Amino acid sequence: QGNQDTLDRVIRRELEISEGELFNITRYRDSQKNLERLGFFESVKFIQKDRLAEQKMDLTIEVKEKETGSLQLGATFSSFDRFGVQGSVSKVNLFGRGYDTSLSATFSARRQMFNAYFRNPRVNDSLYSLTFQAFNTEVQSVDETRIAERGGSVGVGYPLSKNWRVNGTYGIKDIKIN
Repeated sequence: QGNQDTLDRVIRRELEISEGELFNITRYRDSQKNLERLGFFESVKFIQKDRLAEQKMDLTIEVKEKETGSLQLGATFSSFDRFGVQGSVSKVNLFGRGYDTSLSATFSARRQMFNAYFRNPRVNDSLYSLTFQAFNTEVQSVDETRIAERGGSVGVGYPLSKNWRVNGTYGIKDIKIN
């Protein structure tokens, strides 16, 4: 209850307890910690209703969504860059699916930078994660040397245990110096 943005399946995939199984206090507590760790909710409450005659328990998960997006704009001045503007926008839990995304850009007389990032922490609700990143940077130094870097990467991750995760990333970068 209370999840206006987050899809039910995003919450359910973090649970270590299943419907119809015997109650396990450790997995119950771990499920609550998993939901709190997501960072999508201000509060997570597990409400139990015991049905003693049937030796069953009904469990309601009550969450309160929090804002997970940010927008930042700024202006800069330095002797190297002169005037510049920068901005970024990011959103965790995009479309209520748990996606982590961000875009950032900086523009000044001597520097132009752009970065885009997307991460799906649970591809098709599996344990695999998938990350994409792309960037474009152009910097002109004091001696008029111009360095342009363009590239991106794709990464895949998989948990080995609760505390350990293995990730592999393939990246490509094109660097031009003028």
